[in-house]
Amino acid sequence: MMAARGGYASTIQLLIKRGANPLVKNQLGMTALDFGKRYSEPDSVKLLTSIEQQYRAQHPQAAQ
Repeated sequence: MMAARGGYASTIQLLIKRGANPLVKNQLGMTALDFGKRYSEPDSVKLLTSIEQQYRAQHPQAAQ
């Protein structure tokens, strides 16, 4: 989430490659994509939107 907030696309990619779930929410119910949107990080938003779509396609049981 902090990588998304800071716009660190390479860190986001590394975390996903290492098995991070892009749909995980923090105690406020926010995902990494939400952080990217809140802190106006267009690179994070674009990357995480794509990652979330791919993750949902590969994990149909994932929470909506």
